[in-house]
Amino acid sequence: MKDKSIQNEFIELRADGLSLRDISEKLKVSFATLCKWNKKFFSEIDSLKNEDIKQIKLAYLENHSKILNFTESILPKILKELMKSPVFLDYEKKILISLKLLDCINHSKAEIIKTKSEIEQLNLKIENNENEVSQDTDKTDN
Repeated sequence: MKDKSIQNEFIELRADGLSLRDISEKLKVSFATLCKWNKKFFSEIDSLKNEDIKQIKLAYLENHSKILNFTESILPKILKELMKSPVFLDYEKKILISLKLLDCINHSKAEIIKTKSEIEQLNLKIENNENEVSQDTDKTDN
């Protein structure tokens, strides 16, 4: 049986997106063995991938939320200045600009809701994979 540390490195490399051929060369493990490991450790690989995606989405969510909060905090001032500015725009164009700003904010809010939902789905996938790994471990222990 191959060293457990090599299997763990395989799982990490596979989760990072390396091909089986590249991993075979790097770890000096046969392609056939890696194909078996790919099936055997599918849940662990998938969990790591999902965890990476989740971290990216959490960072996106945090940054997007900060920008949205800032934009919402200054929006009243922007709208007030726009309406009283001596810029040579008629009132209708000023209203259209205001509506576009509000539309951008609403779009950002929808993106945040969508991203939160995607994170919840990733959490469920990760939990399911962990349950599968736990069940597989229980089977091999018995």
